[in-house]
Amino acid sequence: MNKRFTLKRRSVFIGLALLVALAVLAVFFWPGPDSSNKAPADSGWAKAIPTISVPPAVADKPVDIGIPTKLIVDKMEVSAPVIPLGFADDGSQAVPKSLSETGWWELGSRPGQAGNGVIVGHATSRGKGVFNGLDELAVGDEIVVEGKTGKATFSVTKVEKKPKVDFAEVADDVYRTTGAPGLVLMTCGGWNGEVHEDIIFAYADMLAS
Repeated sequence: MNKRFTLKRRSVFIGLALLVALAVLAVFFWPGPDSSNKAPADSGWAKAIPTISVPPAVADKPVDIGIPTKLIVDKMEVSAPVIPLGFADDGSQAVPKSLSETGWWELGSRPGQAGNGVIVGHATSRGKGVFNGLDELAVGDEIVVEGKTGKATFSVTKVEKKPKVDFAEVADDVYRTTGAPGLVLMTCGGWNGEVHEDIIFAYADMLAS
């Protein structure tokens, strides 16, 4: 992340709950009858049997995992330290100094608590940042946040990219501190050869344990 996100302090304390449920319909077919009990060819006895894959249960109550210390995203092959971060000296959101670390916005919600825990990390044009590939996460991919006293598992609900100039439009949602426990991973994208022009967000809901 080559530029820091500029935040309005008021956005940290205002938010709308984001809950997304996913149902997937899979269709399976029975095999045909054997020769000892053969039905007429035009009987149409073989029928498509729909089965519903039930999405994992989303947690509606917070859990206390303590200060987050580790982020695990198997889809991205990420197992990275989490460090608490607040404001930088210039009033913007501080970001990790290391490409291999992630930073939790400690002035907002903890992961597992009401609202969104927000974790940022770097993405680089050379592919060496911890959050390179964040935009390749898909709905249902799992994210684990380990803390000093426990851990919480989250399921991705949405991945989106927005121009940095439009960040204010989503700031309240990203930094909400009320509603069901959620998580937002955030990094820069849209490298134009000089700067990153976009912000990539991965939203996730906490799964019931």
